[in-house]
Amino acid sequence: MLLERVYSHRTVAEQQLLHSLVAYEVPVAFEGVKALVLDELEQPENALDALLSVSLIERTENKAWQTEEFLVSPLVRDWLLQHEVAMVSSEQLQRAAGYLQWLLENERRTVEQAIVTYAALIAADMNEEAYRITLDWIVGPMNRAGLYQTLLDTWLAPVCSSTRHTTLAEGFGQIGKQHHHIAQYDTALDYLKRSLAIRQEIGDKSGEGTTLNNISQIYDARGDYDTALDYLKRSLAIQQEIGDSAGLCATLFNMGHIYLQNEEVPNAITSWVTVYQMAKPMNLAQVLQALENLAPQIGLPGGLNGWEQLSQQMGEG
Repeated sequence: MLLERVYSHRTVAEQQLLHSLVAYEVPVAFEGVKALVLDELEQPENALDALLSVSLIERTENKAWQTEEFLVSPLVRDWLLQHEVAMVSSEQLQRAAGYLQWLLENERRTVEQAIVTYAALIAADMNEEAYRITLDWIVGPMNRAGLYQTLLDTWLAPVCSSTRHTTLAEGFGQIGKQHHHIAQYDTALDYLKRSLAIRQEIGDKSGEGTTLNNISQIYDARGDYDTALDYLKRSLAIQQEIGDSAGLCATLFNMGHIYLQNEEVPNAITSWVTVYQMAKPMNLAQVLQALENLAPQIGLPGGLNGWEQLSQQMGEG
């Protein structure tokens, strides 16, 4: 009853702002508040101050980003929704999701912000945009953290509902890679081949080359080096055709390992030196780091000096 009385004494502008802010389930800076009301309120800061003064809105300090943030008090939010005092429209949910996505892409480029944005996009029924957040922002960090099963169970399964061919192909490919990580090779191969079929259907040459490379790693893990090398050569041909230098580096790097497994050491060295020659001018940090880690395994000096020496020797014939 007290909450109802406090609410009833708010002005129309204050009530309107309160209703709009229900669209957020996480605290946001004042820019997020303005993103919801746009030009509908002339002075949203005044309405916000009034709501803060009666604790309908909570204010917190985000020390990490050095800003104040605002959120409808959980008790107030529940009351507004349960009593149907505030009805959050699709437009408001989309505005809220849009602001959080802008924040992710321009300021807070973190996996935590990506998860918040994903939830807001799903709430706004913007599923396709949410799937892109999964693939572009969440898969990478979780993959590096070794959270393969979490990705399979929580994040990648919904992507299979996508109606966009490129998203679906990438989703299948990522599912295949996670199953590869946990040594479920048959399942991994099935998803990767489904991804490959879509890539070929839509003419995505870059994706086709990448997927062929990924399929090769399944056969490599099984010890079927000839089949692995066949897939890598198919990938290499496509990447050379389209001029995909980063893809070429990945494929040649993997080919070097296959050659080494087949005891074709000169071919392995040639592949890796070619990777070095391509990666150095483009400053492909991950590729150069991989070569640096590989050097001691094949008897080269530490760092990239050994690759530089080999590169010069190849240049001299």
